[in-house]
Parts: sequence; structure tokens; C-alpha cells
Amino acid sequence: SGTGGASLERPWGQGHWNNNYGYRFHKGQGLTLDASKCFKKSESYSLIMDLRLDSGQAYARGLFKVKGWQANGLYVTKKGSLTLLASRLACQEEIRSNVNYKIGLTRSKSSVVSLYLNGYLCGSGKVKTNDGFTMNPKEVVFLRGNSDNAASGYIKSIRLWKSALQQSQMMKKCGCKLPRAAGKCSKGMITYSPKYAKYSASSTYGGRKMGRSYNSRPRLNAQSGWVSGHYHDQYLQIDIGQNRTISGIVSQGHSDWNYWTTTFTVKVSEDGSKWKQIECGRIFSGNKDRNTMVRNMFADPVYGRYVRLYPKTWSGRPSLRAGVTLCEKKCSEARLDFQMDGFISKTGGPMLTTPWGEGRFIDPKGEYDSSISGTVLEYSHVKDARCRKKCEKRPDCVAYTARQGGHRGCYLMGDVRQLYDNSG
Repeated sequence: SGTGGASLERPWGQGHWNNNYGYRFHKGQGLTLDASKCFKKSESYSLIMDLRLDSGQAYARGLFKVKGWQANGLYVTKKGSLTLLASRLACQEEIRSNVNYKIGLTRSKSSVVSLYLNGYLCGSGKVKTNDGFTMNPKEVVFLRGNSDNAASGYIKSIRLWKSALQQSQMMKKCGCKLPRAAGKCSKGMITYSPKYAKYSASSTYGGRKMGRSYNSRPRLNAQSGWVSGHYHDQYLQIDIGQNRTISGIVSQGHSDWNYWTTTFTVKVSEDGSKWKQIECGRIFSGNKDRNTMVRNMFADPVYGRYVRLYPKTWSGRPSLRAGVTLCEKKCSEARLDFQMDGFISKTGGPMLTTPWGEGRFIDPKGEYDSSISGTVLEYSHVKDARCRKKCEKRPDCVAYTARQGGHRGCYLMGDVRQLYDNSG
């Protein structure tokens, strides 16, 4: 220990050290500790373990227990839930393989036991079983459960305190800062998927502006989707227009290719410069196919204007169509005003729903890729900038493209129905 006291023992075999991830332990190679010279039997204590578990472990994995808890303790279940066995405490977020986590456990003198993931409080309550999970410091076991319930992976640090850290202290120890909390939605919720001008990204495949090609259309149910230009540390950003209560995320994959984001994290900002993670970096489960909409709700609503989605794993390339779940506003002026650039009324109130299937919104005078079909209104051999101006001057032009059937040029397109539906 960096603060003195007893050392960790390795009664079930020695692992080895890794410069990046810490101590490498295999299944069954748990650690023990006799902390009785530092702690007496403790009614209140805190624990933080910085670890990374291996994949391919379809069984409950023991992380922490002490003598007197019998077969119980802190485990990751078969389904990936962090739980305190013999209690009802469990975290909603799945513990994923090959991902670094700071896993926390506290017990107060009033028998309140709390679970933390990366500093985020994900479970708390009074526990009566196992003597309320008081800690006997004489025999503490890490990374090993009963019989075959042993984990394997890497552990970077283990920290113990003879006191129950407060929630703010646990967040600070784990390096987490949360967005400003907001109240629950009192009226209902709406899905906000704005015009392309309100979207931005770290990069776009091909470098095209939002809404201009099949790699840069991130609106929900749009033709195609956003595809990142790079693979790592990428994000898709949505500007809500003003600070509002944000309750969750809705996502889809790319409509034409087998590209979708399978897991992602979310950050929120009120000013576009200072960003804070949702639930201390919670990893949300994303999409499994091209078009199914997946709705992820936050454990607690937050306040902000800008939302960023960071793909962590994906099929093909990082790709998204996404919207934000907001609280419904009160109707103003006792009227509803839907301008059909989305399903939200300009005057607040409930949103339109699509129980019989959803169509698509067209970005007026937008540039589209060569895969579109429709009525060609005019052709000329000019560059993109002039092509767009020509489209803007024609009331019947809904889009333009620089290529048709392998032939390059400026094509002004009409007939919105044919533009997206060749079946008629």
C-alpha cells in the first residue's frame, strides 16, 4: 500500500504486471488482505477498485468479500450487472468486457450500503443480511468468489477507507463531474431531430457538410445517415437551440449500408465548451441493425443545450442517425403550429406520432448523392456552388446532384416522391 500497512497476498498463484493496465490476474488468482492492524471491525468503510475484466466469462465473477459474508459479496453477474449478493442492490448499467471501470462500494454507520460505477451512484439502500455487510478486516478477499466464481482481467488500484465517502467525494475520487440535474418531465416527452444545420460532427466520411451527401444525414429516419471520417474518438453533436431538460437519446443505424453504432457514451454542455459525461461515462447499448429505433433513457434528466454521442463499438464504421428526448413544453397562445420540418410544434405542446409508419423530411435545396432517382429538371456542366444557386432559383427544384449514372455535371432534381421511393 502507498500509505503503509499490510501487503496483498497471492495464495492462489502469482499473476504478472502490465505497464498499461496494472496487475494481470487469471481465473482463480485472487488476492487476500489482513488489514486488522489498520482497521478494526468496521461498520463504515469505502472501497474503490480500478479494474478491467476479460471477455468470454459467462458466470458470476466475485470482486470483493470478507470473512462472515459466507457466499455473498460484490459480484458481476452472468448478465453483467454489478450487484451485492444477498441484497437487492444492483446497478442498471452493464459491466462490459475489456473496458476500464472504477467500481465503488460504501457502507455507512446507519447500515446504508451504496454501489458506484466510475463515481456515479447506481444503487443504495439499507441491508440487513450478513450483519449488514460490516467489514471484518482480518480476512478480505479480492477478485475471487466461491468455487469457480472467479474473475480474470487487470487491476490498476485498490483503495480502502475506514469511513463512508459521501457521493460528492466518491465522484471526485473517480474523476467524475455530472451535468446540472433537471427535474422529471411533468407533461410528457418529445423526440427532437432537428434540421441538418443543427447537427455537427468530429468528422464526416468524404468531408461533406451536414445534409449534403449520404454520409452526412444524421436525422432520424433520414435516407442514409452520418458516417465518421475516422474510427476513434469521433462524435455526432446535436444543438437543441437553448438549454432544456434532456431525458435520453434515440438512435438508428445507416439506412443503406450495414453500418451502425452498437455502444456509445454521451456528453452534455450548456455552452458548447465545457462538457460533462452522462452518468460518469455510462456506456449505452445502441443499434443491432440499420433501421430499428433504439431509445435510451438517462437515469436522471439533465440540463443542457448541446449533446454529443461518442461511438465506442460499431458494425462496419461509426455511423448514426440520432435525436434527443426532451420534456414537452406547455402550449403557448393556446395553439399548435407544425411546420413539417419535424414532428414538434413551434408553439410547444405534444408532438405528432407516426403509428402507421414514418416518411422522411427533405432538406430544401439540398445536395444529394448519385444514388438518388427522380425527375431531372435541368442539366448543365457547372461546379457545385453554381449548381446550388441554380436550384435555389427554381421553385420546382428540391435537390441537386453532381453525378447521375456515372456522368458528372449539375443535375437539378424534382419529384420528391420518386427521389426516395422508386417503387411508386
